[in-house]
Formats: sequence, C-alpha cells, structure tokens
Amino acid sequence: MILYPAIDIYEGKAVRLVQGRFEDATTYHDDPLEAAQSWVDAGARYLHVVDLDGAKEGEPRSIEHLRRIVQGTGVPVQYGGGLRTVDAVRDALRAGADAALAGLRGVADGCQKTVNVPAAKTSDRNEPAYTETVAVQPINEEGWVGFVVIRHKSYDAAHPGTADTAVTVAQTSNVVLVDAYAIYQLNSASPAA
Repeated sequence: MILYPAIDIYEGKAVRLVQGRFEDATTYHDDPLEAAQSWVDAGARYLHVVDLDGAKEGEPRSIEHLRRIVQGTGVPVQYGGGLRTVDAVRDALRAGADAALAGLRGVADGCQKTVNVPAAKTSDRNEPAYTETVAVQPINEEGWVGFVVIRHKSYDAAHPGTADTAVTVAQTSNVVLVDAYAIYQLNSASPAA
C-alpha cells in the first residue's frame, strides 16, 4: 500500500479543517514546505497537496507552494484544488505536480454539451456528419468515487448509426482507475457523400 500524506493549504499555511469548515481551520505549520518536509522526514515517499483556496475560489492559488514543495522535498506530489481548466492543470504540472487528477473532472465539465460536426472526407478519413453529446455522471459505488464522461455520436440520417465512448476516472483509497471503452452500431457502411 502507498500512502499519500496530505498537506492542506489555506491562506498560505498548512491547516486542517474540521468537517470541511473553513472557519474551523487549525494551522499546524506556517510554511507548507515545512509540513511537507516533516512528512518526508517521517518516511513519506509521496505527498498530496490540497489547495483549499483554489477549491473554494475555482482556480489554483497555491501553485508557488506546490513548486517549493516539489523542489524542496524531492518526492512525487499530487495536487488538487481549483483545477477546472486545461490551463490550470498545465500550470500545476509545470510547477512539478506528479499528477493533477482532480483537473480531469474540470476538463470534463468544460466540454461542450452538444456539438454538430460536418462530414470529413480526406485521404485517410471518411466520416459522415454527426451530432455529439457529452454527459458527465458521478460515481459513488462500493468505495469508488469519481465520474464517467460519456460521448454519444449520432450520425446523419443518410448514414444511420451511433458511436458511444466512455472514460471512467475513479478512485478508492490509494488506487486511481482510468478506463475507456467504446460501443459502435453502424447500420450502414456506405462512405460519406
């Protein structure tokens, strides 16, 4: 089993919240790097940094603390909190985060719900026009928590058929699962016009 001790950062300090209430924050280190180093000194091989300000405000607020923790401890660091755009995930990864899994949900939530795609006919692709819908559904089953992104394509009437793809991102204890599958039903094999 791999343990990821968490360093929760709020207002620039390492804290613990009582039942998630910001007004009940207890500071246990004024410098989050000191908190991280104490875990590493105690034998931690990995860390998890939670940007509570970022989670509250919807965008990362502790990227510089993340950078200092990565550089100062030398262990892999997961990062979460406020990662709701591709740019925010990129910034966390550039700051040294080993994983920014929470950002995947933000990216999924940012997908357009419905897109109309024209037919594509090139030397290596021949696909009829289609409408694609995207739905994000939460998962909370038998200890697994996460979400599924379901993409459904409905092809134009001249080329009846559907294509469904799903990506599952779920976590339990110290395990993260990312899985994908696809189901195609093509009622006509004729090429696009």
